[in-house]
Amino acid sequence: MRSLVGLTAYQKLGMVTIVGLLALVVLGGTVRVTDSGLACPDWPLCYGKLFPSGPYVSEGQTFHDFQVYLEWAHRLVAGVMGFVILAFVAGAWLEHRDRRWVVLPALLGLVALAVQVLLGGLTVTEDLDAAIVASHLSVALIIILLLTAAWLATFSRVTSGVGGSSFLPPSPSPQLVCWSLASMIGLLALMVLGGYVSGTEAAFHCNAEWPLCNGTLLPQGNGAGIQVSHRLMAVVVGLVVLGFWLASLRERRSQRGVSQLASLLLLLFIIQVLLGAATQWTVLADWSRDVHLTAGALTWVTAILVVGLLVYRVAWFPSMSRRMALPAFFPDRLSVRESQPRD
Repeated sequence: MRSLVGLTAYQKLGMVTIVGLLALVVLGGTVRVTDSGLACPDWPLCYGKLFPSGPYVSEGQTFHDFQVYLEWAHRLVAGVMGFVILAFVAGAWLEHRDRRWVVLPALLGLVALAVQVLLGGLTVTEDLDAAIVASHLSVALIIILLLTAAWLATFSRVTSGVGGSSFLPPSPSPQLVCWSLASMIGLLALMVLGGYVSGTEAAFHCNAEWPLCNGTLLPQGNGAGIQVSHRLMAVVVGLVVLGFWLASLRERRSQRGVSQLASLLLLLFIIQVLLGAATQWTVLADWSRDVHLTAGALTWVTAILVVGLLVYRVAWFPSMSRRMALPAFFPDRLSVRESQPRD
């Protein structure tokens, strides 16, 4: 990776896109924990207006000004980020059309964005249905995954070593790659289930207890069962992340960057577990739920980075710099670098 000063304009746009998406996820979580999701009862307008004005009453429920403007701000930021994503995808097509691992994830991210817009509308029109809320979160995480993968691919270069030969970084073991993929998939499933817990308000069914729930490990009742299933999945995923960290230690000399990211991932996961406990101990205070979601988003990006680094080293490196035969509507804009190998 280069220093921030050395980044290209497109790579800086990628950083803005990823940070903006993380902020949007956190803002969406804040909307959820403050019960502001239905503060604007219609979509895409708010009380039939582009800029809402009171009184804010929907289906007999009165909303505070901050709830309405929080939901309105969430929609505004989402709209702005939609255009930022479009710019990122357009940049991938115009500036990196010869790089398949930049273009393909970016285009898939654009498809996911269309799905996300639809789900965003359904969360309002379907009165915050828990399954739709969880799907909305999962697609947001997938968009971050795809665009981060595209951004990471822009850093791929084949450099000349001694005697003009190509220098490749040490290749990690298949076991280490499998552990990293299992960790990322497990974290995705855990966060989506957490979104479902939030949508069903299942966290309120444990009477602010942790690690027990209503005085037992396996309580009765559907709501408590959903919450406990989230906790049990966290145990399983935690063991997988621990296994990944231990595997990275065995290869820390050849995979120093991976080992450091794996250590960070484990640390963030432990913090995330403690924050999950804090949400119960604080009787699901808004701030604790919001911090819990923020830490989850940071954990997710860390998992993407470490998996991206591993896959980059073991499989993508030679193909990332290979030209891709796509329609050249603007052939003069193709950036063919002299350092790239030709097919």
